[in-house]
Amino acid sequence: MTASLSPIQIPVTNGFVRSIANTRLEIAGLSLPGGFAEVMRKRTRNRERVYSNNVDPVGDTDGQNEYEASCQLYFDWYVNLIATIRNNYGAGYGSIPFNVYLTYVGVNVPVYFDVLEGCKFDSDEINAQKGTSPLINNVNLRPLKIYFAIPDGANYKDPLYDDNPDPLDTMT
Repeated sequence: MTASLSPIQIPVTNGFVRSIANTRLEIAGLSLPGGFAEVMRKRTRNRERVYSNNVDPVGDTDGQNEYEASCQLYFDWYVNLIATIRNNYGAGYGSIPFNVYLTYVGVNVPVYFDVLEGCKFDSDEINAQKGTSPLINNVNLRPLKIYFAIPDGANYKDPLYDDNPDPLDTMT
């Protein structure tokens, strides 16, 4: 099979660059319009470099992915989120897995979304201080898997959108 190369596509933004104002957040089925100050997510692939009887490496292992995610929620949205999880899932909100969806929108630009699967509230921290600063809860979401930059309407479970699809799942 011959690989064909396509030129790199430069996004046409017409001067529009997305910001947090173009980000929509949904946690455990609850939409949080305007209720967050920050969302962070990260994937790190820890690989082992393999050497043989030469000074140059012969390759890398597949390694293991580590996922991190956190968000800063304003106090009333945080309280509403916890109440929603309790109402929908019952007691023990810290042990109940849920998904988080981040959607990136804008006028006349493609819509993309990220999916954070298997999140749990493993740590929450409130920042209350003197002055006029709002109460902010820092929440560690601890996802099991993150799918990045999925085009709107696509099935994020499609192996095309997985950073390391299982070869047994993609065999035809």
